[in-house]
Amino acid sequence: MTERERSRGLFQRPFDAIASVVVPVVADAVDPDDLVDRIDVNALIDRIDVDAVLDRIDVNALVVRLDLDALLDRVDLDAVLHRVDLDRLVARLDVDAIVDRVDVERVVARFDLDAVVDRVDVQRVIDRVDLDAVVDRVDVDRVVARVDVDAIAASLDIDAIVAQSTKGVFGRFIDLLRRQVVGIDEVCMRTVTGLLGRDYESLPAGPPLAVGSDASSAPRTMSGRYAGPVSRVGALGLDLFVISSTFTLLIAGVSYLINVLFGGSHDLTESSGWIAGVALLICGFSYFWLSQAITGRTLAQGLFGLKVVRSDGSPLSPGAAAIRTVVLPFSFLLLGVGALMALVDRRRRALQDVVAGSAVVYDWGDRPAALPAPLTTFLDRREAVRVSDRADGFES
Repeated sequence: MTERERSRGLFQRPFDAIASVVVPVVADAVDPDDLVDRIDVNALIDRIDVDAVLDRIDVNALVVRLDLDALLDRVDLDAVLHRVDLDRLVARLDVDAIVDRVDVERVVARFDLDAVVDRVDVQRVIDRVDLDAVVDRVDVDRVVARVDVDAIAASLDIDAIVAQSTKGVFGRFIDLLRRQVVGIDEVCMRTVTGLLGRDYESLPAGPPLAVGSDASSAPRTMSGRYAGPVSRVGALGLDLFVISSTFTLLIAGVSYLINVLFGGSHDLTESSGWIAGVALLICGFSYFWLSQAITGRTLAQGLFGLKVVRSDGSPLSPGAAAIRTVVLPFSFLLLGVGALMALVDRRRRALQDVVAGSAVVYDWGDRPAALPAPLTTFLDRREAVRVSDRADGFES
């Protein structure tokens, strides 16, 4: 300690002694409330340089030393909320400005909709919805009045809907009849093949181009396969009925016109029987030839789901269709030996098919030809047994 400091300490001691005696007496005599009342707080605040104070505050150090948990524990949120005037607060909020400053895309991008949906108890939501109240608040008349019925009707093709529905019902009915006929064909051909001592599964399924590569031994579809005798005879009988009915109506119409134009009562079938016979043959030939040359099938064959193709499955040519039509009547001469050839031929060809190089196959257009469900199930089980026996024989 220097000499100056020692002398200063000696000088300070009397004042410290006086202060220790005087200050307590003055403090007891001062009224703090009176002192606070006499302080001009507004003037004091005006003299405080807030910016300078804030500049001197180390916010980071303050935050580090601040115990937020303890602070929140000491805050009475209920009391704070009770003292907040929400109406004034909302009135002072500039909602448009807040919305303008919100980046909606960022909010949506950070919004996990899946997590929100997973946490929603849908059953509780449904239970809390008062459907009666909702329905009561719906103004049905206003809803109906705002519905543009004409626009809805214009956008719906009612005619197409009705046509498609009718087509669907008719198509299912026809397919049901076809399945039964195909099933009878299959049973008949399997029986005849068994009597002839042949292995049915080893016979050709159909023309290569018609049946394709899917020619499994236990077929689930009959599309492109050689047609059986029942469907072919049924289609031929219906075709003959169509020809005879059409020709009868044609002769009746011509006879009526002749009687109207020239008078009298003429019957072409009685007066010119040979002419009517020739006209019937021409009508029948034209019917079979044109139908098979243009579409590959007659009206009845289309109804039964049959189609006439060349032996390789390609479309039938007009020349082959003409030859087939000319030979067709000869198949039924000599007790129908030419027609019975379809039962014993490996490709189910009748005399007219052998001569014209044609074949008759199942073809249902845009739908696959199929067997009845019970027969398909039976054949699948039989095929499974055959495969199992073949595997056992191979292992042995």
